[in-house]
Amino acid sequence: MNSNNEKVKELLERNVVPSSLEPENVKKMLDEKGAKKKRNRITLASRFAAAAAAGAVICTSAVHFAGQRNVIDSESGNNVTTSFIGVTDKETDYNILTESYMNGAEDYDRVYRLLSERHERYKENIRHYGDEEDGIIFNAADNAINGIPEAIPDGNVTTGTTAGTGDDKDYHDTFNQENGVIEPDKAKTDGEYIYYADNYGYCIRVAKAEDGYFGEVTTIDIQRDLPEKKDVHNLRSITVNEMYVCNGMLIVIAGTDEYEETSYSDDMILDTIYNQVSDTDTYVLFYKTGESPELVSIYNQDGYYKDARISPEGYMYLISSYTSACYENVDGAEDFEKYIPRSGTNGDEAFLPADSILLPEDDDECSSNLSYTVIGSINLNSEDTPVKTDIKALAGYTGNIYCSAANLYCVRNLNGDSDITRISLDGGKVTPAANGSVDGYINDQFSMSEYNGYFRIATSKTNYEKVESGVTSFFQVTKRYNSLYVLDMDLNIVGEVNGYGIDENIKSVNFSGDMAYVVTFRQTDPLYSFDLTDPTSPKILDEYKITGYSSYMQKWSDGLLLGFGPEADENGISTGVKLVMFDNSDPNNLRELGKYVVNFSHNGIGYSYSPAVSDRKQLLISPEKNLICVPAMGFGEDFTTSYLLFSYENGTFTLKNTISRSADDKMTSMDRAVYIGDYVYLLSKDFFVSADIASAQLTDEIKF
Repeated sequence: MNSNNEKVKELLERNVVPSSLEPENVKKMLDEKGAKKKRNRITLASRFAAAAAAGAVICTSAVHFAGQRNVIDSESGNNVTTSFIGVTDKETDYNILTESYMNGAEDYDRVYRLLSERHERYKENIRHYGDEEDGIIFNAADNAINGIPEAIPDGNVTTGTTAGTGDDKDYHDTFNQENGVIEPDKAKTDGEYIYYADNYGYCIRVAKAEDGYFGEVTTIDIQRDLPEKKDVHNLRSITVNEMYVCNGMLIVIAGTDEYEETSYSDDMILDTIYNQVSDTDTYVLFYKTGESPELVSIYNQDGYYKDARISPEGYMYLISSYTSACYENVDGAEDFEKYIPRSGTNGDEAFLPADSILLPEDDDECSSNLSYTVIGSINLNSEDTPVKTDIKALAGYTGNIYCSAANLYCVRNLNGDSDITRISLDGGKVTPAANGSVDGYINDQFSMSEYNGYFRIATSKTNYEKVESGVTSFFQVTKRYNSLYVLDMDLNIVGEVNGYGIDENIKSVNFSGDMAYVVTFRQTDPLYSFDLTDPTSPKILDEYKITGYSSYMQKWSDGLLLGFGPEADENGISTGVKLVMFDNSDPNNLRELGKYVVNFSHNGIGYSYSPAVSDRKQLLISPEKNLICVPAMGFGEDFTTSYLLFSYENGTFTLKNTISRSADDKMTSMDRAVYIGDYVYLLSKDFFVSADIASAQLTDEIKF
């Protein structure tokens, strides 16, 4: 074994391998790409070469332009002018440079030195791993199981319905994981108007809906309403993400990437002109609701849009992911325009104060830049316009978030485990309250729950062993298992169940009071029931196996749990998508009451898929209306996109109508459904259709 391999071993044991190269993440990456290109092995040296190239890209990304050097006063929330705190002669030991997540940085100098230290580790690891002859290989033979697509955790995935009321009409709202905590979506209604976010047209379509018919449709031009940057850019890309209807306001979340033209040349390459990302922002646009919504105010926050929540107290919490320029692009500590995030209202931007930037106690990441999870708070209770209340930046990328009425939980994957930070949300203040860690990584937000003073989380863990083979060494999977942890509010583990679902990964979780239901999958779908009545001693009550798996579960009624996801045969080969109803009235004896499989294949040839497997907000699940709307697409005799309308009764799913578009139709698939009263409205960027819920017959259609 050469010296470089010994260094690999040492670094692995010290857990300083970049998170992107951690075996869990390599595996996940390969799983996601497996359907496009089979790849059984990947060299570690190649991964580092790719990482170095990515670092070069990052060097040109998210570079902020110089502006007015204001910061936000952490007490008042107002902008104040500040003088720069430069580099000092302080001790440069890394352990002194970093702070706990419970405390903010002393000054920008502290943040800069963390960036510098991280960059030095990055260069050192590149030197260790850059030799292509190392031959270190990760065994990636354990790819996505037999072609069934992996659900893509995106941190913001909910679906279904909760009933709202307005003028004697009940109407749909996005299913909220926690009562009183409102989640955004690309389609909303206030019981009179339907609002739909068209990301392709950079607009919001507003349609008056009455008794199954559409009135006049108006358009909100988001591209027009977004403010122009003071700096001149060659190109701007716009994303219309999600929205709320709340307190008489339409609240639209949009994002922009600003590009500038850059030239490159050297002795070997001719002059090249290309566009590079120079600035990324998330905007919240506030409109008065109605037929012609009026723009009231705009809030902006650095970084890509991650997620949002509105608390029962009426505060909106906006979460974005901000990445600094790489170290080489920062011209000293005083150049904080390039590594400190900003926020503002109506163009009045300011840098976050140093004490609002929360640094980790132990920083194991290895990269030439800093990433932040930025959490901004906006008071929606004001009679005039929303008011910016507080903002914090949590150093490090957050993969998934979960929000209760009082707390926001940010979870990031570190070396295959989950690091958890609890943020208190009292009165609009964003206050770090506790930090903890559990083994394994989580699937999505539904893998977490706060209940009766405890935090519950379900994780999947993969163990590897190093195998020597001639002149090469590689890591291979030795065991997969899953865990369910119960933590107190200080995020100390007080109870756990380990070792269920051996050689399988968690696909979905449903927490319901003192019970938890977990689906794992490899070739079949075990549904586990857990009794969490005693938080210090959680117990598995039952394990029920069926084919396929549920990527999402939602309570249908007392004793009934609805599952949705890919169907598969006993060998794990995909055969379509399914609805399944579980009887959980006796958690000691789980059973299946009914199932419906959607399969578009013809004479055994073709495939069927639903985009709701990875975007659960595309489902509409309404027990009160006995309505389930499922988007599906597939190929049999022709390629077809459809929205399927189901009802359920006494163990039987009934397909009431199929609204389809063929490959010859330019119109795209419907991706959202809402209901108002007795009618359901199916929405896409090219057309809206409506149908009577009882009969499922179409009542109206409009095209754009």
